[in-house]
Amino acid sequence: MQGNTLTLRVKEKMKGPVHVYYELNNFYQNHRQYAKSISKDQLKDDGLDLSDCKPVRYVGDLDERNRVGITNLGDVAYPCGLIANSHFTDAIQFFSLNGNNIQLYSDVAWSDDDKLYKKTGIQWVDIDDPHFRVWMRIAGLPTFRKHWYIIRQDLEPGEYTVTFSKSDYNVNEFDGKKFIVLSTTNAFGGKNYFLGWFFIGTAIVSVVLCVVFLVGYVRNQYKDTAVYVSRS
Repeated sequence: MQGNTLTLRVKEKMKGPVHVYYELNNFYQNHRQYAKSISKDQLKDDGLDLSDCKPVRYVGDLDERNRVGITNLGDVAYPCGLIANSHFTDAIQFFSLNGNNIQLYSDVAWSDDDKLYKKTGIQWVDIDDPHFRVWMRIAGLPTFRKHWYIIRQDLEPGEYTVTFSKSDYNVNEFDGKKFIVLSTTNAFGGKNYFLGWFFIGTAIVSVVLCVVFLVGYVRNQYKDTAVYVSRS
């Protein structure tokens, strides 16, 4: 990677749609304090309990990158909370080897998200932004991928250039790394090696426990029993 440009090599043809993900590691979205730092009522414009947002309750509590141009630091942050404040903000452009721009589509949010948000104006971030809504669905593991863009065309084998039109998301703060992942889907969904290995591991543990309990049951059924017979 040189500066804000990255070269991606596609080894075999990827049939569209091609899904673009960003991957972060060493980021614990499932930490209890982090996961609780959100006001769902505020996002639905249904009141606000500031205690839900600790420690990011006011504009002055936001990261510096999020409050650029905002002067009223004492205003309540909209949205408030750690989850919103840490949302992923990098943006990219995608080019083929001959320099042609490849269109990236951002309609990656779930349709059900419309029930969770009611737009009441933009303060420091647009809550209608699909990338923001994807981020707000917290991950259960410290290494995770989130849907970033969709490429609605085939990608032929070769090299592609990714240019970061915005690259201000600092992973050094949590000693992490960020990656770009391209993926395709089929009738069974995309690749997820973690779930595969998780289910295999669970099956192995279950078989071992079954064998242990079976051996214990058999031994209890057929073990010798000493009976004391008194003389009359």
